[in-house]
Amino acid sequence: MLWSNWRIWKESFLNLRLPGIATAVAITALIASKVIDSRLRTIKRAGFTVPESLQQTLSGVEETFELVGPAIIMALVIRLAIQQFKPMSLLIAGRKQGSEKGVQQLPIQQGHHR
Repeated sequence: MLWSNWRIWKESFLNLRLPGIATAVAITALIASKVIDSRLRTIKRAGFTVPESLQQTLSGVEETFELVGPAIIMALVIRLAIQQFKPMSLLIAGRKQGSEKGVQQLPIQQGHHR
């Protein structure tokens, strides 16, 4: 998804818009969780002793990053979906309540009924 929308994402990120920044933070969190996990295993395999307190701290940070990445992406998808459907809801509300600032009423078309 990121690859197919690279230009849009890059523009959003460079202009400091929420979708670009949120995507960058999510990807960074996921990469950081994998780096922490792999480095801890590499250190253990090399025969070094890692204090239990450090293992627990790094494990907690790694698990948090694993949760944060997908949570940010899910929140972003929900926000973008709501944003996409918002104009239609405003049009419907405008039709029911009459014309309001910034909301134009849709003309009711009269035609032949079958």
